[in-house]
Amino acid sequence: MVVTPEDLRKKTDDEIVESMLGATFDSDHYKHCTTFLQIRHMARTLEATSGLVLATSRLVYATWGLVIATVLLLIGAVLPLFLRK
Repeated sequence: MVVTPEDLRKKTDDEIVESMLGATFDSDHYKHCTTFLQIRHMARTLEATSGLVLATSRLVYATWGLVIATVLLLIGAVLPLFLRK
């Protein structure tokens, strides 16, 4: 007999953990809940990591802008010294 697992997508993490407390460690329900919580955690981690990657790429572009501005300032300050007669 095939038993369909419970749909856990609408439950909060706390509700899932509470439903696990009544199940035995080797039960299919416990394994299903554990796997679902792990997948949910991976999705949250991926979302947070994507945000960090976006912030890091913006920081790289800003840093390159600062490097270019610094080089232009140095050229503007040093070049007139060499062009003096």
